[in-house]
Amino acid sequence: MNKLVTGAALFFSIILFSACGNKTIPTSGQVNYLTSDNGTISMRAMGEGTKKTEALINAELNAFNTILFRGMPESQQKQPLIETNEVDIKNKYPQYFQSFYNGMRYKSFLMSSVVTGDYQKLPNFKIGVTIDIKINVNALKYDLEQAGLIRKFGY
Repeated sequence: MNKLVTGAALFFSIILFSACGNKTIPTSGQVNYLTSDNGTISMRAMGEGTKKTEALINAELNAFNTILFRGMPESQQKQPLIETNEVDIKNKYPQYFQSFYNGMRYKSFLMSSVVTGDYQKLPNFKIGVTIDIKINVNALKYDLEQAGLIRKFGY
């Protein structure tokens, strides 16, 4: 019984001390909802890269990937715009996504992208950044409809 109590106490103390440590940007993309209004959505997104510009672009892409393939809980955009398997849809429409990501066409739906803090040094010579980003969801949805990736509601 003593070993069980000692083990439990050790486990909870490790959790407590690890929660009190310095917070750094996670190694994967993270996006949080801020506000939405009149067909737009504002989010706080994190990104990382080997250069500042790469980290900024990755933060923007993390926000777009969340809207397209995951949805944003607690917002008007709870459901993803594209409700199919991400890999399947990207394989089915490679030209659209090539243009969207690599051609930086996503920027046409970007209303604002503001760095909210200092760039941070991360392990493995990476740089992390947090941005506040505002996306025109109505225009993005219309573009996806025109490209045939999604159907118009009710049809």
